[in-house]
Amino acid sequence: MSESLLTILPPDAMPTTVDRVKEQMRITGDDDSQDGMIERLIGAAVGMVERDTRRVLVTRTMRLALDDFPRKPPGVVHLPAVPVASIVSVKYLHAETGIQQTLSAASYRLDAAHEPGRLEPAHGETWPAVRKMLGSVTVDFVAGAAADELPEDLVHAIIMIAAHLYENAEATTTLDLKAVPMAVETILARYRRPTL
Repeated sequence: MSESLLTILPPDAMPTTVDRVKEQMRITGDDDSQDGMIERLIGAAVGMVERDTRRVLVTRTMRLALDDFPRKPPGVVHLPAVPVASIVSVKYLHAETGIQQTLSAASYRLDAAHEPGRLEPAHGETWPAVRKMLGSVTVDFVAGAAADELPEDLVHAIIMIAAHLYENAEATTTLDLKAVPMAVETILARYRRPTL
């Protein structure tokens, strides 16, 4: 069974500010031309940390598309993002009519404490039959945490990466490539989720 995952609502806040990155780089004064670039580098740093740790750092709404619900008991849908905060909706194409239906929240149960999160039919329920088409099932869910709830050491890793990207913005060769500060690896190792 194939699946795809995409962000449908991006984060509405980043875990750090341009001013904190400028403080790390000891940049004083206001230069609006720098601020835009630093803001983009913060986004890039967040993406790098998320890929490295295999965690969603800041809250966003994501969509998992499946061709069908899992049919073998217990019929668990694994939500491939950590952590999962809540389910927005579970929709499917009706097997006979092909019309999209939304499942009642009472018909399924989220196990958000597990990594990755798991979704299963509620006690006494089963997943409905769906039309045999690609992407017949969509699960919209919220993953991540509020930007201000991120541990301070992870925020500092993001700041260090953004500052490093700013200071090493030009293309380099392997002869003069500067490594990201060792402290970043030490911090990220604490939060890195094992490969499943």
